[in-house]
Amino acid sequence: MNNILEIERNLLLAKMRSSRVLMRQKFVRKSRAERAAESAEQDKDGFPRSHALRLLMQHPVWVAAGALAFVVLGPRKLVSGALKTGVAMAGGMLTNPANIAMLLRILPQISPAASSFIHSMLTPKNRE
Repeated sequence: MNNILEIERNLLLAKMRSSRVLMRQKFVRKSRAERAAESAEQDKDGFPRSHALRLLMQHPVWVAAGALAFVVLGPRKLVSGALKTGVAMAGGMLTNPANIAMLLRILPQISPAASSFIHSMLTPKNRE
């Protein structure tokens, strides 16, 4: 009888230890090194390093909705200036082959349809 009680006691203590470990893992903040190792493990190729850029790439629909809201609700002079600057920057970026390669690397994560369209526009067509 004493053996059975001892076994039950040990099982109960083991269960309590495991639940404590789980609670500590949930609520104890990780050190900076652990968070860096975890983020490096998640993103093996190291692109993008910026937390803000990762956030933008993970939520492209929200970014598009925010940009649309800015264009619709923003002051006219500010919006027109931003649009003119954006057009000028896009024109400057699309002249450099390295920038085009970077855009082709980012676009598949944002929109596969846009990427295939741009890729089809940039590849030379065989005309016979």
